[in-house]
Amino acid sequence: GTGRFMDFATHGIDASNEMAELARKKHPTKTIRVRRAEELPEQGLLFDAIFCLHLFMHLTPSLMAQILAGCAQCVPAGGRLIFDIPSARRRSLTGFRPSGWHAGNALTHPQVVEILGARWKLRAWRGILFFPIHRVPMKLRRLLRPWDDACSATPLKQWASYLMYCAERLP
Repeated sequence: GTGRFMDFATHGIDASNEMAELARKKHPTKTIRVRRAEELPEQGLLFDAIFCLHLFMHLTPSLMAQILAGCAQCVPAGGRLIFDIPSARRRSLTGFRPSGWHAGNALTHPQVVEILGARWKLRAWRGILFFPIHRVPMKLRRLLRPWDDACSATPLKQWASYLMYCAERLP
């Protein structure tokens, strides 16, 4: 991506040279490489945490599993992996059908747990965007946000637009 979350990272990757260049301009002191996520691990690099935001929505579940396995080689035991995925339950409720590869992947919580496999232990998960706040005028968003946060932290979270996960690397 363009480096929107690089304030929280030391390194970043993107498959697009153009996106990586935009990120480098915004964050000249950070290490940003053009690289596909499935090319992880990078020799000799270990991270306390890895986050993948708005990545897995564009990939197949099998490629997601491959990337999670690569991430496990880049994080020591006890390290964290933070990622999001569109909710398949929400999509079944709204009838959303992606066209092409863009946002083509959505999973249920049990599917995510299965893909995490034996290398990762789920530490926490929650929903994001239970209400379509991004479609509401800015002045009204702050009124809806507390309700959205509350619903996204209850069992209703599985019907939020996105599911956010934090997993711990197992020994």
